[in-house]
Parts: sequence; structure tokens; C-alpha cells
Amino acid sequence: DLPGLTYLPLSRAQFTALLAHIDDSFQRDQTGAVVVLPNSGLGPHDAFFAAKGHFNLLYTCNVWVGETLRAAGVPFGAWTPTPQSVSFSLRWFTAARS
Repeated sequence: DLPGLTYLPLSRAQFTALLAHIDDSFQRDQTGAVVVLPNSGLGPHDAFFAAKGHFNLLYTCNVWVGETLRAAGVPFGAWTPTPQSVSFSLRWFTAARS
């Protein structure tokens, strides 16, 4: 365990569902490969990928995190638009499972 990190224990079924939901969120080309966004990485060894859906002020990446965890059967906040709401949900629901 690393200090300062909160761990979210998942069952095998939850982890499998989480991976399936993430995999389903990617846009794919005609061959089924994920679509890499050109010139989009933060450095030479990473990339960003095209995704299904859209991003806006009310549907942020943090909302997607909460949605994805709930789709995997993990209890999580109903709406998590900010990093603070994700952290709160993580602490709240992790404590409730302890």
C-alpha cells in the first residue's frame, strides 16, 4: 500500500464489468481498433483516444468515472462532476464497506 492513496476493493465480477465498460467507451475504426487522437499525448509515450459520448461542463471526466464505477456495480455518488466529489464518494463508500 502506498501512503495517501485510497484503495477501492473490487470483486472479480466488478473488475470484469469495470473493464468491459471502459472498453465499450472507446470509439473504434472499421477494423475494431481504438481510434488514437493525433498529436494528443502529454509526452512521447502516451496518447489520448476518441471516446463515445461528449464532454461538457455538466458531463465531465469525473462524471464518467462515477458512471463507470456504478456500471460495474460499485456503490458511488450519483453525480460526481468535480475531483472533490469523486474523492468524497471514494472515501464515503469505502468507509461504508469497511
